[in-house]
Amino acid sequence: VDEALSQFQKMGGERPSEAALLECGRLISDNWRAQVLAHLGAQPVGAEEVAGLDAEARAVLDRQPEVAYGATLLAVAATGDWVAYLQLGDGDILSVDESGAARRPLPADPLLSGNRTTSLCQPDAWKQMRVMVEPGRPALITLSTDGYANSFATDEGFLQIGGDYLEMVRKEPDKLADGLQSILTEATEQGSSDDITLALLYWAKPESRKRNSASWFWRTLVAVLCTLLLAAWFLVLPLLRVPPLPPSPRAPVPPKAAQVP
Repeated sequence: VDEALSQFQKMGGERPSEAALLECGRLISDNWRAQVLAHLGAQPVGAEEVAGLDAEARAVLDRQPEVAYGATLLAVAATGDWVAYLQLGDGDILSVDESGAARRPLPADPLLSGNRTTSLCQPDAWKQMRVMVEPGRPALITLSTDGYANSFATDEGFLQIGGDYLEMVRKEPDKLADGLQSILTEATEQGSSDDITLALLYWAKPESRKRNSASWFWRTLVAVLCTLLLAAWFLVLPLLRVPPLPPSPRAPVPPKAAQVP
């Protein structure tokens, strides 16, 4: 995951070609393998870790110990103008349009067979990666491990989650965030009994963004006008004050009459 993030960030904001995206996949694969071999050198596979394996599996690890680290990979890079998809092995990436219709942007892996999958531990794994770069952007993208799709009786049932998640994230995003773990737990308990990892990438609808921008503009304009009016009031207020009138002259007090003894 760290290596995929690192290489995708290095692509920058320019739309890559599919050849460039596949080269990015090669770097991910090569660097992943280098890190695995370094970890194996520092921490070899222990006897207790292979105690439950049969003879065939142990023989595979003896020849190719990086198999113990084997992993599939689903990755997406997205901007406002394009989306790049990369996948190795099983799992599912769904692209969901504004109406809620979901599709798989990448072709199926012809090498998948039952629970056997292509993986980063294979030599030249990058050559088995499937890539696609598309203009524009969908309303929602989902990435999930195979335990999710395998929890549904039909592929149509699984594709329906695209529209369901789009509706939930639009209407009740906080409720979805709080309840996502229970949703996935229920799915696997009633389906594959496998672990599930799910990632969602969502954009607000264009009209919603326009409304929000307009609302922000008017709120800001009103705030600025109120500030200007208040400042003007304090500046003009001294000019509007009527200066106090001078005191009225007091009438002269007549002198007291002299008292004659």
